[in-house]
Amino acid sequence: MIKRDNDKTTNIAMELASLSLAGKKLEKIPYSDKDLEAVYEYVKISGISAITFMALENAVDAADESSFMFEWKKMRLNAMRRNLLFDQERSEITKFLEQNGIWYLPLKGSVIKEMYPNPEMREMNDNDILIDQNGRDQAKDFMLSRGYQVKPNDKGVIDDKGNSDEFIKDPFFYFELHKFLIEERYSPKQYDYFLSIKDRLIKDTDKEYGYHMSDEDFYLYMICHAHKHFSRNGMGIRFLVDEYVFLKEKGETLDNDYINEKIREFGLEQFDADLRKVSKMAFDEDVECLEESLSDSEKALYDSCLGAGIFGNIETRWKNEAYEMSANSTDTITKKEYIKNRLFPDEKWYRIYHPFVYKHKIVKPFFTIYRLTVLAFRGRKNVKKEMDQVGEKNA
Repeated sequence: MIKRDNDKTTNIAMELASLSLAGKKLEKIPYSDKDLEAVYEYVKISGISAITFMALENAVDAADESSFMFEWKKMRLNAMRRNLLFDQERSEITKFLEQNGIWYLPLKGSVIKEMYPNPEMREMNDNDILIDQNGRDQAKDFMLSRGYQVKPNDKGVIDDKGNSDEFIKDPFFYFELHKFLIEERYSPKQYDYFLSIKDRLIKDTDKEYGYHMSDEDFYLYMICHAHKHFSRNGMGIRFLVDEYVFLKEKGETLDNDYINEKIREFGLEQFDADLRKVSKMAFDEDVECLEESLSDSEKALYDSCLGAGIFGNIETRWKNEAYEMSANSTDTITKKEYIKNRLFPDEKWYRIYHPFVYKHKIVKPFFTIYRLTVLAFRGRKNVKKEMDQVGEKNA
């Protein structure tokens, strides 16, 4: 496990998660109530309340309904309930797809939770399924008939540009029926590779139209998806846990030559290497080290995951942009170089965040002037906050 100086809260949280992953439970609590209350506040915004409470449940009294421990236990039970209801709902959806001859591929959390020592450890916010696009309209009509609504995008508008149709229904159901896996604007190479995923899928033995990925493709998609979150607003601890669980379950049988070849093609060598090492160091009981013993890039990745919540935030994104620049450079990135890159970003930045400008190069000079104007008059506070987050050492 990785120990951080002067950060008792995250140290305890990671220790509790490690215990659960090892199938262990505390019989006596070695922490103060004050420390545990801080951990509770931390884990509930990081998506790891269930896995951490499971290490405590034999040793704590959570009967007092006014206590934080009661609320922690309730979150663990609610996570279990959500998983059960998601499983039931996903079963109804795939039953419809089977009956209508629409091939489908469950993705991400709904698959990897079965690799955990106990599936209840893996909290679920949504379920993702890739489906045959010939059945897309039928699937949409079915979801609407079950009381779902189409989720609008971040601007509150329902559009057709994303990689999935997103459906929401009370109390918490959120399903993404994917059209494809990786957006071209994020990575053309990843887009091309996963666009042909159907040709490499393996048919489920107990289903007529259900499929699953090879372990190699599942891992590649997991890394690409994690990096997409990381390069936007950051990825939380749950991504680290998924990495650890998957490699512990499948690591010895993977075709790593094939994986490494594709990782190089995707330009994710440093990210993959850091994620592999940090996840093992963070959760392997047989490993104990101080954060200072990590390399600069490993430390930056770990720090980012601990501070990103479940799906990240803008402050984490600023840190991660510095990490990405460092990963693509043989030298340490100075603050001056970081500012230059932020003011005059590369083509990948435009492709991901401003595809219109990327496709219409003629407007780039005008867009650059607009950005500089906004930063000068409306974004000065954010610029200062960004520099504070990035810091001198890693940027």
